[in-house]
Amino acid sequence: SPDGKFFFFLYNQRGHQVMRLIRIDASTGEAKAVIVEEPKTFVDYSQKTYLKYLPKANEAIWMSERSGFNHLYRIDLATGTVKNPITSGDWLVRSVVSTNEESGELTLRILGHDPKQSPYHVHYARVKSDGTNFRVLTRGDGTHRLDVSPDGKFAVDIWSRVDLPPVAELLDLAKNTTVTTLETADAARLAKTGRVTPERFVAPGRDGVTPIHGVIYRPTNFDKSKTYKVIEYIYAG
Repeated sequence: SPDGKFFFFLYNQRGHQVMRLIRIDASTGEAKAVIVEEPKTFVDYSQKTYLKYLPKANEAIWMSERSGFNHLYRIDLATGTVKNPITSGDWLVRSVVSTNEESGELTLRILGHDPKQSPYHVHYARVKSDGTNFRVLTRGDGTHRLDVSPDGKFAVDIWSRVDLPPVAELLDLAKNTTVTTLETADAARLAKTGRVTPERFVAPGRDGVTPIHGVIYRPTNFDKSKTYKVIEYIYAG
């Protein structure tokens, strides 16, 4: 802490079923868990852990799957209580890109917010730490990479899909609008190289409800009249 009275450390218990933020009193050595995560499954510590200490407000921004989806929470470090969820809903925060402590605004990478798009498409959003003024910055149906200007007002958004070559757009982040399309990759030129465009598909899982998203890659000499063996490539933990 700025006054040196306390220090904090993140405790990840072996087995990853307990994650705590511990506060130590520097004068007495007393330890107190101010944030506690004890999920029934496990904490995905390698990809879904985020802690931002805000000493001026004696708060922390904390990432958690406690709702069933990965979201951010504003924690009062004096009491350990949640002041407010910063994000919520049936979608998730992939990572925090930046935090502006003065304005209280966060820039996020998110997944699954638009039900009309694949839940694996990465989009960008901004939100205040009090949970207000949430807005998605990127709109194109694909995965996005945002390069933000130093003043944070504009960005170059490059997005694509497995079946769509990259598109580059200039975004006005302050107005949350697209200024112009800067460049579009030439799909016809790619086709001349012999590249076969993959086919996206969605099929119900074994429960008959959960949509499973996948991609079909066919050989360059694919013949509809022939039968082919299928190589199934998955990552299932």
